[in-house]
Amino acid sequence: MRWNGLLPLIFASLGLAQVKDTSPRELDLLISQTREEICPEKRLDYVAVYGETVDSVLVLKGETSHAVFRDSLVVRSRRVFPRVQDAITLLPAPSLGKKTRGILRVSTGFLRRQPDHDMEMISQGLLGEPVTLLKRRGAFYFIKLEDGYLGWMESASVQEMDQEEFSRWQAMDQVIYLGRVATIYSEKNERSDPISDIVGGCRVARLKKQGKWMLVQLPDGRTGYLRTEQVSDYRTFRLQPQPSAERLVQTARQFIGIPYLWGGNSAKGFDCSGLTRIVYQLHHIALPRDANMQVHAGSPVAFDSTYQQLKPADLLFFGANPQRITHVALYIGNRQFIHSDGLVRINSFNPADKNYSNHRVKGLQAVRRILSQ
Repeated sequence: MRWNGLLPLIFASLGLAQVKDTSPRELDLLISQTREEICPEKRLDYVAVYGETVDSVLVLKGETSHAVFRDSLVVRSRRVFPRVQDAITLLPAPSLGKKTRGILRVSTGFLRRQPDHDMEMISQGLLGEPVTLLKRRGAFYFIKLEDGYLGWMESASVQEMDQEEFSRWQAMDQVIYLGRVATIYSEKNERSDPISDIVGGCRVARLKKQGKWMLVQLPDGRTGYLRTEQVSDYRTFRLQPQPSAERLVQTARQFIGIPYLWGGNSAKGFDCSGLTRIVYQLHHIALPRDANMQVHAGSPVAFDSTYQQLKPADLLFFGANPQRITHVALYIGNRQFIHSDGLVRINSFNPADKNYSNHRVKGLQAVRRILSQ
């Protein structure tokens, strides 16, 4: 039995056991080529497929979240090998039954690389975010977030649903919180016990307005009160026109001082790409999760040492070279930019400024414009 040469890294990262090397080398190459053509981004598509020869039959085994990859691999294998049997499990796993959808029920759900609390956090999901459940191990689900990012999340953070329950929740009248941090209270006063905290981007269902307060419902059925002025109608939010650059800069500035957190994507802590992503997300513009993914969004902007070509809300990408992007910031004008670097702060390309960063001047590799002009 042999695993594709790319897959031991995947299995190690997900805490899965590897198996012995016994299947044809041609299959290794076929799996690699098929993956590179169809689903090359490992952060968004899960492939853990291998072959085993049983009674002169090549049996394709393992798991994948990508149906087109599986189907294509089977077709290609049958062109090369005389007898092929498809035994690949297409996720969601059958063991989940009908509960393959979910809505996050906590303000920030921690997405981890492996199914354990002491493992690396790679991203966060937000309250009200729809997710796809792919499989379960112990107290963790392997899930796909709304942006396609894959990882393990504690089951207590997810309200599991079948398709009917999921559709019913999605059809409810929803509101979105666009501020920094707030609290859902058990009663219509701020001295009552909290039901949950919320951060910018969280969504809840609106039940009814009661004066200055709004009764809302969380995905798990809990109810509580928010100040009416704290939230916006989600349908209206989704239909908003393109925001101005000034509004995006204003949104970014509200997060100044929040500490850096690897994998952070909320006001509880940001990494660099988590900050730029949430700034745009709060204006209903979707960006990929990581800096080396965001660098392919929007359109390129040529620049020189004057930085005159840059406009507010442009994304600035830094790294050792253009092929190795490791950091991203949001340009705010006047040769200054805001980013999460130790904490969310403003730095400058201008040597005359106190917040000048020579390190970032040297490391700037690309600029991308997300807003259409």
